[in-house]
Amino acid sequence: GLGNISSRALDTLSTTAKRASIAMGGLGAALGGKSLKEAGTFETNLANINTLLRVSQEEINAFGKDIQKLSLTVPVDQSLLNEATYDVISAGITDTGDALKTLESSAKLGVAGLGSTKESVDIVTSALNAFQLPASDAEKVAGIFFNTVEKGKNTVADIAVGFGQVA
Repeated sequence: GLGNISSRALDTLSTTAKRASIAMGGLGAALGGKSLKEAGTFETNLANINTLLRVSQEEINAFGKDIQKLSLTVPVDQSLLNEATYDVISAGITDTGDALKTLESSAKLGVAGLGSTKESVDIVTSALNAFQLPASDAEKVAGIFFNTVEKGKNTVADIAVGFGQVA
């Protein structure tokens, strides 16, 4: 299932990403100003997300920290997670806990299913909405899509195109 395969794939990718991160550490130090720019971009992305959520500064900051924690466990670039978070919220999943779980399931699907987090968020949230499922079913939905990828000759990107036409 998605849990076993994606865990193995994510462990391998995570190890690779950590090695790359260590190797890039020196470059990051040399480019010091870039991290300040990324921090500003993150804050801008959170502000954009909060135009949909309309929660307090404390709540959006806590949500931002949760997204950052997710970026440490799923090998997806922080900026891509931020964009995908906006898409999750736009799809109507406005509870931050549900949104984070949907984002995590979608990000794992994207990695394991050879697609992007954005494509995975699109098909998972489209399925949740089309079949009137609660956001708590996001992991199950992602699992169904992963099984489709695993047993067929397609990727998440392929499914995203087709599913968008029928959902």
